Amino acid sequence: MVALLERSFYKNVRKAHPTIEKVFYCVASRNLLVKNQFDYHKSIVPYVIYFLFKTGMRFSELIALTWDDVDEVGEQVKTYRRYNTAIHKFTPPKNNTSIRLVSITSDMLSLLKTLRRLQLRTNKELNIDNKNNLIF
Repeated sequence: MVALLERSFYKNVRKAHPTIEKVFYCVASRNLLVKNQFDYHKSIVPYVIYFLFKTGMRFSELIALTWDDVDEVGEQVKTYRRYNTAIHKFTPPKNNTSIRLVSITSDMLSLLKTLRRLQLRTNKELNIDNKNNLIF
C-alpha cells in the first residue's frame, strides 16, 4: 500500500533540470564559500580545494606542484608528475596525457603570489625547510 502511494505521489513530481544560471550560481557560491575560508595560518586545505575546483587537476597532481612549475607570464602551471602521500614521494603521471599545461586566471596567479609570501614568512618563523619547493 505504501509503495502504491509513493508511486502515485512521485508520478506527478517533475524532475528539476538545472539551468545554466543555476549552474553558474552554484559554481560562484562554491568559490566564494571556499575563498572565505582562506587563512594560511589555520589551514592550507581551502587553498587546495579552491585550486582543485578552478583547475580540474587531480589531487596528487596539484600537491606535486612546485613554485618552478608556475609560469607567471603565460598564466599556466605545468603538471608532469604526482605526489604519493602514502610513500611521500613524487611518482610518474598516470599517462602521457597527464603531462600538460593548465591555464590559470590572473586572480589565481595573484593568490599564488600571496600564498608564496605567506609560505616564505611562515616557513622562516617555524624554521621549516621546503626542500622540494612545494606550493601546497
